[in-house]
Amino acid sequence: MTTLSDFVEIVRGFALIPAMLTRAFAIILPFFECGTGICLISSVIVGEDVARWGGAIAMFLFAIFTVAVAINLARGRRHISCGCVGGRGTNIGLPLVLRNCGLILLAYVGLPVGAGLWQANGVERLPQIASAAIAFSTVVVWKILSTIRGLAAYGRPAESQQEVTG
Repeated sequence: MTTLSDFVEIVRGFALIPAMLTRAFAIILPFFECGTGICLISSVIVGEDVARWGGAIAMFLFAIFTVAVAINLARGRRHISCGCVGGRGTNIGLPLVLRNCGLILLAYVGLPVGAGLWQANGVERLPQIASAAIAFSTVVVWKILSTIRGLAAYGRPAESQQEVTG
């Protein structure tokens, strides 16, 4: 997990919001992310309204993240930490844009699609469960791969670590 000061620096590294708003944005963003996760997870129990809000907010957040990464890639700024999954070490790049587009699609697929369509034979929550499981698995696999890359860099000089993590 990153400290607040580290996360503020990650947000500042994207150079997309005014400096005086960077700290406030870095404080508020994790609450939106956690709230979105709670909505998506609890939608399995609570119902479609929570799933709609959770899915819509997730799509919005992933779209913002994707646009922020794409803008910086277009500017030629590839050595910015993405801040993904609470840590430093993974720099932005096309794979991150593609992953985020996939997560936007998963959030869309997880939205309830209308009364009656998913209510036969007790499968009314299947899209939300499947989306949550796939999104969770994606994050876990991403974190495992990041950890493996970090371990591969362990003990190397600082110059070599930049090559492995970048």
